[in-house]
Amino acid sequence: MSSIITLGQGGIIFADAWKLMQRLVSEFTRLGSKSQPRPRSDLDRVFTAWQNTQPRARPLTRRGDEFFYFRFQRALEDAQTGDMGLEQVLKIAGGEFAPKIEPIDDYRHCTDPGLLLRILVGEYSSTILSRPQHLFDIQRKLTLALQILYLAVHDPQVKISADLTRINLQASTGFFDQDGVMLEVGFALKDDGIVKGIPQISEEAGVVFTWPTGTLGQQQTYSCRTVIDKANSITYFIYCASRPKGRMAAVIKLERSIGNGRGSIRDQRGVRHVVVAVKSNTNQGIRLATWDDAINFGALAAKRFWVGNLVHSPAVGRGRNPFTNEQYRDLRLRGFWHRTEGEVLYRAPVEQQIMIVTDYLNSVHGDGTLGHLGYRKQFLRQAIFPQWFPEKLYGISWKDLSS
Repeated sequence: MSSIITLGQGGIIFADAWKLMQRLVSEFTRLGSKSQPRPRSDLDRVFTAWQNTQPRARPLTRRGDEFFYFRFQRALEDAQTGDMGLEQVLKIAGGEFAPKIEPIDDYRHCTDPGLLLRILVGEYSSTILSRPQHLFDIQRKLTLALQILYLAVHDPQVKISADLTRINLQASTGFFDQDGVMLEVGFALKDDGIVKGIPQISEEAGVVFTWPTGTLGQQQTYSCRTVIDKANSITYFIYCASRPKGRMAAVIKLERSIGNGRGSIRDQRGVRHVVVAVKSNTNQGIRLATWDDAINFGALAAKRFWVGNLVHSPAVGRGRNPFTNEQYRDLRLRGFWHRTEGEVLYRAPVEQQIMIVTDYLNSVHGDGTLGHLGYRKQFLRQAIFPQWFPEKLYGISWKDLSS
């Protein structure tokens, strides 16, 4: 083994990407000037400008100009319409300000880097650049695409998804005992979206739960896997939801400077295990999982889930997330997935998130920042929108707004 590479540290924050984008724009402009010996196509100008100004990300050009141009187009598309892209974040956190701050149609949906750059530098039409916001809109989109491309250099999305698939395949044969166990969960919510009382649980297919008069109950079916702890004669029923972080979600995560520092992401390969219920192997009765059960399951997972190429590293921690609601609760185990390619060993950060079904339901339905949607809205307004829609251009003081 000639070298070891630890992944998850190749991102760049918006402020740094902005400077790199400005260099790209300047070089694109120079390559289109009349002083050039020959006219250049959009593809050639973008490709050459990238090679001349982005030495850290030059590997993206190794497969030629057409493939690189396609990658750039895809990054612009992700910035606009991908998970946590511009369109989605405006719906989540834009609120009443969305009509004021959304880009105009002239370039809003453009995913052609050459055309977008020509519009920006005034070669195509200068009419739409009559307002500073329009100029900034295009620069923002190019900067976000650049952040996506820089992440891809160090840790491509295809590798992330492949690693996560292998992690889950390993768990399916060495950690889980049975698949497709259906459990019925009945619950009621308070006015604030938090689970009221103790949810009901049943293994009986088609069971219909009854509720006290005046209580509006809900019911969901969870397809679970089981993990048998023979030493303690307990079976855990686990609802699984892997969560590879999307390209734009990773870009946004880079701006949260806690724990591991800016420019690093530890949870792109994420596995979520919701402990729905437990059953004693000496007693046929099933019961809803408690927080103590989650802790016990975490201890079991540290021994049986983190095996082989999946190496548990307790020292890989995290700082406090200032945007997390005080009532939110989960347990996280961290480590690395080891992948060998030729003479190189890649250590890819992995996070296993463990929670009980009550906390999971609260995160789905809870009001304010306890619910994941409310959390995202506050985080976007407090940490992202001041950069993407700065007050000096858009007249909105995001940090002064309540969630």
